[in-house]
Amino acid sequence: MAKKRLTPQDRLALEGWNELVASIRESSDINPADSTAEIETRKKRLETDDEAWFRYYFAQYYTCEPAIFHKRATKRFMSHDRWYEVRAWSRELAKSARAMMEIIKLALTRRVRNVLLISNSGDNAQRLLLPFMANMEENQRIIQDYGPQKKPGLWETGEFTCQCGCSFRAIGAGQSPRGTRNKNFRPDCILIDDIDTDEECRNPERIKAKWKWIEEALIPTMSVSGHYRVLFNGNIIAPDCCITRAIEKAGELKAKGIGHVDVINIRDKNGISSWPEKNSEEDIDLFLSMVTASAAQKEFF
Repeated sequence: MAKKRLTPQDRLALEGWNELVASIRESSDINPADSTAEIETRKKRLETDDEAWFRYYFAQYYTCEPAIFHKRATKRFMSHDRWYEVRAWSRELAKSARAMMEIIKLALTRRVRNVLLISNSGDNAQRLLLPFMANMEENQRIIQDYGPQKKPGLWETGEFTCQCGCSFRAIGAGQSPRGTRNKNFRPDCILIDDIDTDEECRNPERIKAKWKWIEEALIPTMSVSGHYRVLFNGNIIAPDCCITRAIEKAGELKAKGIGHVDVINIRDKNGISSWPEKNSEEDIDLFLSMVTASAAQKEFF
């Protein structure tokens, strides 16, 4: 049988994947001589401390000490089995990386079993899910401590199931999430990342339709009587967008003890970097000087 010829887009995607898995493999070095007892002791110690767990298993991403808002956000997300949160964090504050670390820990410790990652398109959702898949497949520290996670026959870009029992699926806004199951587990963790686009925000009807899809098709995939976590990651790019609507909903749910809104700008209320360990004042000044004040406000404030 003749081999399928790769398109230029396929080659670029393959090169990107190879670079990603190589960087993960190189940054997750292990001591192959570790005994079973040593591995179990390490796991038990790290699982009691989210930041220590992230620092060890995700050295490639955990390159700066986290800010207090990172730690507080993780504590909320990890300690509630029913939760609805909006992280309207500026760019450069590690929204996606932190959510990935949190969700993978929940998956490996069997606290979530069916994860949906939603974005503005199917392609973007698949792109955002790739680091999850690459770490489950190639992160040597995860493999040594939790076992190989790649499950033959259930390992495709955009939808895969790990040996720990958790499934992951990427879905673009408007696509059907109905019927999503992992054995008898309905979705119990929904990550909505980068859901808004500039074009859609210029048309209120499109925002209305997308929000209707979130509330009528997406959220109801979860079990009423089960555990569920809903996390929105995004910037407030318009007065009316899915993130502002999610902020309103999370505000309503706060009174029920299951909602929270976290708005973090690149600089705090005193005009100082909200994450100085990563973004210095000089770096922020220099970067923002390249764009207009309105563009900076939209993406960083």
